[in-house]
Amino acid sequence: MKTLKRIFNNVSPKIEKISKPQKDFLLELFEVVFSLYGKGNFLNFARYSKFNECTFRRNFLKYINWIQLNYAIICLYNSNLEIQIAAVDCSFIPKSGKKTFGIDKFWSGASNKALKGLEISLLCLINVKTRIAWALDVCQTPPNLSSKESTNNGYTRIDFYLEQFLDCLPVLKDITYLVADGFYAKQKVFDTVLESNKHLITKLRTDANLRFLYKSEHKKGKKSNRQKYDGKVMFDDLSKWIFEGADYKYNHLHIYYQTLNSPRFKLNLKVVLIFNTRTNKYILLCSTDIYQPARQILEYYRLTLL
Repeated sequence: MKTLKRIFNNVSPKIEKISKPQKDFLLELFEVVFSLYGKGNFLNFARYSKFNECTFRRNFLKYINWIQLNYAIICLYNSNLEIQIAAVDCSFIPKSGKKTFGIDKFWSGASNKALKGLEISLLCLINVKTRIAWALDVCQTPPNLSSKESTNNGYTRIDFYLEQFLDCLPVLKDITYLVADGFYAKQKVFDTVLESNKHLITKLRTDANLRFLYKSEHKKGKKSNRQKYDGKVMFDDLSKWIFEGADYKYNHLHIYYQTLNSPRFKLNLKVVLIFNTRTNKYILLCSTDIYQPARQILEYYRLTLL
Protein backbone atom coordinates (compact mmCIF):
# COMPACT_ATOMS: atom_id res chain seq x y z
CA MET A 1 0.00 0.00 0.00
CA LYS A 2 3.00 2.29 0.35
CA THR A 3 3.49 2.11 -3.41
CA LEU A 4 -0.16 2.99 -4.00
CA LYS A 5 0.11 5.97 -1.67
CA ARG A 6 3.28 7.18 -3.39
CA ILE A 7 1.63 6.94 -6.82
CA PHE A 8 -1.47 8.78 -5.64
CA ASN A 9 0.60 11.55 -4.04
CA ASN A 10 2.37 12.05 -7.39
CA VAL A 11 -0.79 12.35 -9.47
CA SER A 12 -3.22 14.09 -7.07
CA PRO A 13 -1.70 17.60 -7.54
CA LYS A 14 -2.62 17.37 -11.23
CA ILE A 15 -6.35 16.97 -10.46
CA GLU A 16 -8.33 20.22 -10.45
CA LYS A 17 -10.77 21.16 -7.69
CA ILE A 18 -9.99 18.31 -5.34
CA SER A 19 -9.92 18.95 -1.59
CA LYS A 20 -7.74 17.41 1.09
CA PRO A 21 -10.66 15.33 2.50
CA GLN A 22 -11.36 14.00 -1.00
CA LYS A 23 -7.72 12.99 -1.42
CA ASP A 24 -7.83 11.12 1.89
CA PHE A 25 -11.05 9.40 0.86
CA LEU A 26 -9.73 8.33 -2.55
CA LEU A 27 -6.58 6.90 -1.04
CA GLU A 28 -8.67 4.92 1.44
CA LEU A 29 -11.03 3.80 -1.33
CA PHE A 30 -8.20 2.47 -3.51
CA GLU A 31 -6.79 0.51 -0.58
CA VAL A 32 -10.21 -0.96 0.25
CA VAL A 33 -10.89 -2.02 -3.34
CA PHE A 34 -7.82 -4.26 -3.37
CA SER A 35 -8.71 -5.88 -0.05
CA LEU A 36 -12.48 -6.15 -0.50
CA TYR A 37 -14.14 -9.56 -0.36
CA GLY A 38 -17.72 -9.90 -1.55
CA LYS A 39 -20.03 -7.34 -3.12
CA GLY A 40 -18.78 -3.85 -3.91
CA ASN A 41 -21.41 -1.81 -2.06
CA PHE A 42 -21.14 0.95 0.52
CA LEU A 43 -21.94 -1.31 3.45
CA ASN A 44 -19.21 -3.76 2.50
CA PHE A 45 -16.73 -0.93 1.89
CA ALA A 46 -17.30 0.24 5.46
CA ARG A 47 -16.52 -3.23 6.84
CA TYR A 48 -12.97 -3.05 5.47
CA SER A 49 -12.38 0.66 6.04
CA LYS A 50 -11.88 3.20 8.80
CA PHE A 51 -14.72 5.24 7.24
CA ASN A 52 -18.38 4.47 7.84
CA GLU A 53 -21.07 3.79 5.25
CA CYS A 54 -22.36 7.41 5.22
CA THR A 55 -18.88 8.70 4.39
CA PHE A 56 -18.76 6.50 1.31
CA ARG A 57 -22.23 7.59 0.22
CA ARG A 58 -21.47 11.30 0.62
CA ASN A 59 -18.14 11.15 -1.19
CA PHE A 60 -19.54 9.15 -4.10
CA LEU A 61 -21.99 12.03 -4.67
CA LYS A 62 -19.15 14.58 -4.95
CA TYR A 63 -17.59 15.47 -8.29
CA ILE A 64 -14.16 14.05 -9.05
CA ASN A 65 -12.41 14.58 -12.36
CA TRP A 66 -11.61 10.93 -13.08
CA ILE A 67 -10.37 11.77 -16.57
CA GLN A 68 -7.60 13.95 -15.19
CA LEU A 69 -6.74 11.33 -12.58
CA ASN A 70 -6.51 8.56 -15.19
CA TYR A 71 -4.50 10.76 -17.55
CA ALA A 72 -2.05 11.67 -14.79
CA ILE A 73 -1.47 7.97 -14.09
CA ILE A 74 -1.01 7.26 -17.81
CA CYS A 75 1.58 10.05 -18.07
CA LEU A 76 3.36 8.70 -15.00
CA TYR A 77 4.02 5.43 -16.83
CA ASN A 78 4.64 7.04 -20.23
CA SER A 79 7.27 9.59 -19.30
CA ASN A 80 9.14 9.06 -22.58
CA LEU A 81 6.25 10.71 -24.45
CA GLU A 82 6.16 8.18 -27.29
CA ILE A 83 3.64 8.75 -30.06
CA GLN A 84 0.16 7.92 -28.85
CA ILE A 85 -3.23 7.63 -30.52
CA ALA A 86 -6.72 7.64 -29.05
CA ALA A 87 -9.23 4.89 -29.74
CA VAL A 88 -12.92 4.55 -28.91
CA ASP A 89 -15.08 1.43 -28.91
CA CYS A 90 -18.01 -0.15 -27.09
CA SER A 91 -18.26 -3.42 -25.18
CA PHE A 92 -21.36 -5.47 -24.47
CA ILE A 93 -21.99 -6.77 -20.93
CA PRO A 94 -24.59 -9.55 -20.51
CA LYS A 95 -27.12 -8.60 -17.81
CA SER A 96 -30.65 -9.71 -17.06
CA GLY A 97 -33.23 -8.13 -14.78
CA LYS A 98 -35.71 -5.29 -14.98
CA LYS A 99 -34.45 -2.68 -12.49
CA THR A 100 -30.78 -2.39 -13.50
CA PHE A 101 -30.15 0.98 -15.13
CA GLY A 102 -29.16 0.84 -18.78
CA ILE A 103 -30.77 -2.46 -19.78
CA ASP A 104 -31.40 -2.37 -23.52
CA LYS A 105 -30.50 -4.19 -26.71
CA PHE A 106 -26.89 -3.58 -27.70
CA TRP A 107 -24.67 -5.06 -30.36
CA SER A 108 -22.53 -7.98 -29.22
CA GLY A 109 -19.48 -8.55 -31.41
CA ALA A 110 -18.90 -12.01 -29.94
CA SER A 111 -22.44 -13.15 -30.83
CA ASN A 112 -22.62 -11.01 -33.97
CA LYS A 113 -26.11 -9.80 -33.08
CA ALA A 114 -27.95 -7.43 -30.75
CA LEU A 115 -28.59 -8.83 -27.26
CA LYS A 116 -30.27 -7.62 -24.09
CA GLY A 117 -27.79 -6.30 -21.55
CA LEU A 118 -25.56 -3.32 -20.80
CA GLU A 119 -22.98 -1.42 -22.83
CA ILE A 120 -19.93 0.61 -21.89
CA SER A 121 -18.07 3.04 -24.11
CA LEU A 122 -14.30 3.08 -23.62
CA LEU A 123 -11.93 5.79 -24.79
CA CYS A 124 -8.31 4.77 -24.40
CA LEU A 125 -4.83 5.91 -25.30
CA ILE A 126 -2.54 3.53 -27.17
CA ASN A 127 1.23 3.77 -27.04
CA VAL A 128 2.24 3.08 -30.65
CA LYS A 129 5.76 2.01 -29.72
CA THR A 130 4.95 -0.42 -26.88
CA ARG A 131 1.49 -1.32 -28.27
CA ILE A 132 -0.01 -0.94 -24.79
CA ALA A 133 -3.51 0.54 -24.35
CA TRP A 134 -4.43 2.64 -21.31
CA ALA A 135 -8.07 3.20 -20.37
CA LEU A 136 -8.78 6.93 -20.09
CA ASP A 137 -12.55 7.05 -19.63
CA VAL A 138 -15.39 4.53 -19.40
CA CYS A 139 -19.07 5.51 -19.60
CA GLN A 140 -22.20 3.39 -19.47
CA THR A 141 -24.45 3.87 -22.49
CA PRO A 142 -27.96 5.06 -21.50
CA PRO A 143 -30.94 2.98 -22.70
CA ASN A 144 -33.58 3.88 -25.28
CA LEU A 145 -31.24 5.78 -27.60
CA SER A 146 -31.30 5.25 -31.36
CA SER A 147 -28.14 3.78 -32.90
CA LYS A 148 -28.81 5.59 -36.18
CA GLU A 149 -28.02 9.14 -37.18
CA SER A 150 -30.95 11.41 -36.53
CA THR A 151 -32.31 13.77 -39.16
CA ASN A 152 -34.53 15.71 -36.74
CA ASN A 153 -31.89 16.72 -34.15
CA GLY A 154 -32.83 13.84 -31.84
CA TYR A 155 -30.33 12.66 -29.23
CA THR A 156 -28.72 9.37 -30.31
CA ARG A 157 -25.99 7.01 -29.16
CA ILE A 158 -23.58 8.76 -31.49
CA ASP A 159 -24.24 12.02 -29.62
CA PHE A 160 -23.50 10.25 -26.34
CA TYR A 161 -20.22 8.81 -27.66
CA LEU A 162 -19.19 12.22 -28.99
CA GLU A 163 -19.93 13.83 -25.62
CA GLN A 164 -17.49 11.40 -24.06
CA PHE A 165 -14.87 12.37 -26.65
CA LEU A 166 -15.41 16.08 -25.99
CA ASP A 167 -15.17 15.52 -22.23
CA CYS A 168 -11.76 13.91 -22.77
CA LEU A 169 -10.59 16.56 -25.23
CA PRO A 170 -8.76 18.76 -22.66
CA VAL A 171 -6.26 15.95 -22.00
CA LEU A 172 -5.92 14.98 -25.67
CA LYS A 173 -3.87 18.01 -26.68
CA ASP A 174 -0.90 15.91 -27.82
CA ILE A 175 -3.08 13.36 -29.63
CA THR A 176 -3.52 13.76 -33.39
CA TYR A 177 -5.49 10.66 -34.41
CA LEU A 178 -8.71 9.14 -33.10
CA VAL A 179 -9.29 5.56 -34.29
CA ALA A 180 -12.76 3.99 -34.38
CA ASP A 181 -14.43 1.09 -36.18
CA GLY A 182 -16.92 1.34 -39.03
CA PHE A 183 -19.90 2.12 -36.77
CA TYR A 184 -18.42 5.58 -36.14
CA ALA A 185 -18.10 6.39 -39.85
CA LYS A 186 -20.87 8.98 -39.70
CA GLN A 187 -21.13 12.60 -40.74
CA LYS A 188 -21.50 13.92 -37.19
CA VAL A 189 -18.38 12.05 -36.04
CA PHE A 190 -16.26 13.35 -38.94
CA ASP A 191 -17.43 16.92 -38.29
CA THR A 192 -16.85 16.81 -34.53
CA VAL A 193 -13.37 15.28 -34.78
CA LEU A 194 -12.22 17.73 -37.46
CA GLU A 195 -13.64 20.71 -35.55
CA SER A 196 -11.55 19.53 -32.58
CA ASN A 197 -8.38 19.74 -34.72
CA LYS A 198 -7.98 15.95 -34.73
CA HIS A 199 -8.01 13.38 -37.51
CA LEU A 200 -10.30 10.35 -37.68
CA ILE A 201 -9.18 6.90 -38.83
CA THR A 202 -12.07 4.52 -39.45
CA LYS A 203 -13.41 1.76 -41.65
CA LEU A 204 -15.70 2.32 -44.67
CA ARG A 205 -18.31 0.09 -46.24
CA THR A 206 -17.01 -2.07 -49.07
CA ASP A 207 -19.57 -0.42 -51.36
CA ALA A 208 -18.77 3.12 -50.23
CA ASN A 209 -19.63 5.88 -52.70
CA LEU A 210 -16.28 7.47 -53.60
CA ARG A 211 -14.97 9.60 -56.47
CA PHE A 212 -11.53 10.00 -58.00
CA LEU A 213 -10.10 13.51 -57.93
CA TYR A 214 -9.41 15.13 -61.31
CA LYS A 215 -5.63 15.55 -61.56
CA SER A 216 -5.12 16.39 -65.25
CA GLU A 217 -4.43 19.92 -66.44
CA HIS A 218 -7.41 22.03 -67.44
CA LYS A 219 -7.61 23.56 -70.88
CA LYS A 220 -6.54 27.18 -71.02
CA GLY A 221 -9.16 29.78 -71.74
CA LYS A 222 -12.07 27.60 -70.71
CA LYS A 223 -14.54 29.73 -68.75
CA SER A 224 -16.83 26.98 -67.47
CA ASN A 225 -16.47 25.42 -64.02
CA ARG A 226 -13.32 23.40 -63.79
CA GLN A 227 -13.69 19.66 -63.41
CA LYS A 228 -13.08 18.46 -59.84
CA TYR A 229 -13.73 14.72 -60.06
CA ASP A 230 -12.71 11.98 -62.42
CA GLY A 231 -15.49 9.43 -62.11
CA LYS A 232 -16.92 7.03 -59.57
CA VAL A 233 -14.64 4.46 -57.92
CA MET A 234 -15.29 0.90 -59.07
CA PHE A 235 -13.55 -1.54 -56.76
CA ASP A 236 -13.15 -4.27 -59.37
CA ASP A 237 -10.67 -2.03 -61.21
CA LEU A 238 -7.55 -1.04 -59.25
CA SER A 239 -5.69 0.53 -62.19
CA LYS A 240 -6.05 4.06 -60.75
CA TRP A 241 -4.93 3.01 -57.29
CA ILE A 242 -1.33 3.28 -56.07
CA PHE A 243 0.15 -0.06 -55.05
CA GLU A 244 2.03 0.28 -51.75
CA GLY A 245 3.15 -3.34 -51.58
CA ALA A 246 2.40 -6.40 -49.49
CA ASP A 247 1.83 -6.18 -45.77
CA TYR A 248 5.04 -6.79 -43.78
CA LYS A 249 3.36 -9.34 -41.50
CA TYR A 250 0.89 -11.02 -43.87
CA ASN A 251 2.23 -11.33 -47.43
CA HIS A 252 -1.16 -12.29 -48.86
CA LEU A 253 -2.52 -8.82 -47.99
CA HIS A 254 -1.81 -6.24 -50.69
CA ILE A 255 -2.06 -2.54 -49.85
CA TYR A 256 -3.42 0.05 -52.27
CA TYR A 257 -4.17 3.69 -51.55
CA GLN A 258 -5.60 6.79 -53.17
CA THR A 259 -6.91 10.22 -52.18
CA LEU A 260 -10.63 10.16 -52.93
CA ASN A 261 -13.68 12.31 -52.43
CA SER A 262 -16.65 11.12 -50.38
CA PRO A 263 -19.94 12.75 -51.47
CA ARG A 264 -21.62 11.43 -48.32
CA PHE A 265 -19.18 13.03 -45.89
CA LYS A 266 -18.30 15.95 -48.20
CA LEU A 267 -14.61 15.33 -47.59
CA ASN A 268 -11.44 14.27 -49.35
CA LEU A 269 -10.12 11.16 -47.62
CA LYS A 270 -6.95 9.10 -47.76
CA VAL A 271 -8.45 5.69 -48.53
CA VAL A 272 -6.48 2.47 -48.05
CA LEU A 273 -7.70 -0.71 -49.75
CA ILE A 274 -6.38 -3.96 -48.26
CA PHE A 275 -6.88 -6.77 -50.78
CA ASN A 276 -6.74 -10.38 -49.61
CA THR A 277 -5.23 -12.42 -52.45
CA ARG A 278 -6.43 -15.69 -50.86
CA THR A 279 -10.12 -14.81 -50.60
CA ASN A 280 -10.26 -12.05 -53.29
CA LYS A 281 -12.01 -9.83 -50.74
CA TYR A 282 -11.03 -6.39 -49.52
CA ILE A 283 -11.64 -3.87 -46.76
CA LEU A 284 -11.51 -0.08 -46.89
CA LEU A 285 -9.86 2.11 -44.28
CA CYS A 286 -9.73 5.88 -44.42
CA SER A 287 -8.17 8.85 -42.71
CA THR A 288 -9.13 12.52 -42.79
CA ASP A 289 -5.40 13.27 -42.97
CA ILE A 290 -4.82 12.95 -46.71
CA TYR A 291 -1.03 13.13 -46.20
CA GLN A 292 -0.84 10.24 -43.74
CA PRO A 293 1.12 7.20 -45.03
CA ALA A 294 -1.04 4.24 -46.04
CA ARG A 295 0.88 1.74 -43.92
CA GLN A 296 0.53 3.97 -40.88
CA ILE A 297 -3.25 4.10 -41.32
CA LEU A 298 -3.35 0.31 -41.45
CA GLU A 299 -1.02 -0.04 -38.44
CA TYR A 300 -2.97 2.42 -36.27
CA TYR A 301 -6.27 0.70 -37.09
CA ARG A 302 -4.73 -2.71 -36.45
CA LEU A 303 -3.64 -1.60 -32.96
CA THR A 304 -7.29 -1.20 -31.95
CA LEU A 305 -7.98 -4.85 -32.86
CA LEU A 306 -5.33 -6.36 -30.56
